[in-house]
Amino acid sequence: MRKIKNPVSMVHKGKKWEAFPEYNVEIGYDLGVGDWVSPNGRGKSADFVFKTRKTENPSRAEYVLSFSNPGDGILEYQFPENLKSSFKWPYVAPEAGYDNKLEKYKVYKIPSRPETNLKRTVNYIFRVRTQMDEDGNIIAACYGRISGEIELTTDGKYQFGYWFNPDSSSRSLEYNGVNLLKK
Repeated sequence: MRKIKNPVSMVHKGKKWEAFPEYNVEIGYDLGVGDWVSPNGRGKSADFVFKTRKTENPSRAEYVLSFSNPGDGILEYQFPENLKSSFKWPYVAPEAGYDNKLEKYKVYKIPSRPETNLKRTVNYIFRVRTQMDEDGNIIAACYGRISGEIELTTDGKYQFGYWFNPDSSSRSLEYNGVNLLKK
C-alpha cells in the first residue's frame, strides 16, 4: 500500500454513454462542469476540443481530441505492473511529455475483431487551462487523469471517466473523495 501524500478535492465524472452533439465540427468540453460548452451545453471553458468524424463507412467511428491553449495536452500512462496499491497513478502530474492531439478510431468488422488504435490498458494524464509567461514557462495549469480510453460508437456516443483538479497551482492527481462536480 502506498502512502497518502496530498489528496485534493476534484471534479470526478464516471463513465456514462452520451451523444456527441454534432459531427465534423470542433466542440469544446468543459471538464469543470462535465458538459459541452455553449450552445451545446452548460460549459464555458473548452478544456477538451473534440471533433467526431462521420465517414462514408457506417462501421467506422473516429475522433480527434485537441486543446484550446498552447501547453495543454495529454499523455499516455501505463500503470506499473508491480505496484500493489489501489492508487496506481503518480502523486503529481508530470511537467512535460504532453501531446496536443489524440486521434482514435475503431472499425467494426463483423464477425471478426474490430480494427482499432484503442488500447486496452492505457490511461491518460492531461493538462488544460495552461497559462504561460512571455518566455514560454508554465505559470499555471490544471491537471487530471482519465482511467481507460475515451470510447466511441458508430452512432456517435462516447464515454470516459475522469478526475479533474481545478486548482491551477497544484499538479496533484491524488483524489480525496470530495467531488466538486455540481449536478
